[in-house]
Amino acid sequence: MSAQQKAALERAVQNGGKVSQSDYERAWSDYKQCIVDKGYSAPELYKYSSGVYALPTYDTPDGTTSEQQKSSKRLNEDLSACGTLHVTDINTVYKLQIGNPGLSTDTSAVAVDCLRRENVKPKSYTAEQLDKDLASAKGGLTNNAKALNCLVISGINAAPSNAPVWHPFE
Repeated sequence: MSAQQKAALERAVQNGGKVSQSDYERAWSDYKQCIVDKGYSAPELYKYSSGVYALPTYDTPDGTTSEQQKSSKRLNEDLSACGTLHVTDINTVYKLQIGNPGLSTDTSAVAVDCLRRENVKPKSYTAEQLDKDLASAKGGLTNNAKALNCLVISGINAAPSNAPVWHPFE
């Protein structure tokens, strides 16, 4: 964990457990710079309506050659290292304070509550229906900004259906 991320989390403790928007933004800026410093193109981070950031979907070298496999493995290791260093913990706390302040362990229930509250889904919508919608990629969740925001802040990985793809090796 970087000194910056640690200091931001210490400030959050002093602020009732709340990560500030500026500390959150700085963490993601540091993450992006870490990726660039490792030799990749700068990713265009996706920002949801709640202010939560996410790394866009990305491509890896096609093929099965040893060099292509090494490049893909190195990318995943570098993304993980930059994430751990700069954003993993602060991102978790920030998303919890926005989307799950009650600290429920049932992410589907948290997402359903948000989808109902945002009038994306009817009051009768259930966690079982959400699971089916996510498994089938139907239900209009990935082409609706409010729905995507609900999913992301509740801890469910989702990306917009029209999101640009990051090409880290270009």
